[in-house]
Amino acid sequence: MSIDPTRQETTPRYPASGLGLAVAPKRFTWQAGTTTVRTPGGRKDSMKTLCSNLATACALLWLAAGASAAEPTGTWRTERDLAQVRIAKCGEALCGVIVALKDPIDPATGHPPTDTENEDAAQRKRPLIGVQVVIGMKPAGAAKWTGRLYNAEDGKTYDGNLELTGANSLKVEGCIMGGLLCQAQIWTRAN
Repeated sequence: MSIDPTRQETTPRYPASGLGLAVAPKRFTWQAGTTTVRTPGGRKDSMKTLCSNLATACALLWLAAGASAAEPTGTWRTERDLAQVRIAKCGEALCGVIVALKDPIDPATGHPPTDTENEDAAQRKRPLIGVQVVIGMKPAGAAKWTGRLYNAEDGKTYDGNLELTGANSLKVEGCIMGGLLCQAQIWTRAN
């Protein structure tokens, strides 16, 4: 078969495309070294824009996956910086103990502070450092845990929640009356 260069086609083979193609999607057009993509709705986007959007979406998915897997393990400073609490896994849950105090020596006694407000009189002579204050916190949703909290300031144990609100921010919430009344603190990561 030979091609006759003098022959002109009177009717384009595929008039919709104008290029003699079977289908005329016009998906890619080359312009000055960049690729323009015509989306199904007819909007034009550069390939750089599409790649940038794809990279952004992948980064957001990666961050979301990391955030959902994050746990508040580590050492935290309490809201008024009176103590540092180390939170770690204890079986299937999270637990936390006091590891440092702002005032490690009680000025009234000259000794390390003890758990003087504890409801159990037998516990009142134990040093505050080492007292478990985050008790059995189990997962209760994305970046949330539910369990118990011991408040050494009043010696009582409350229903409680932890919520990781940022990489270095932890909302600690103690509740009474089945969660109807709650009081929260924001702890800051120490390490």
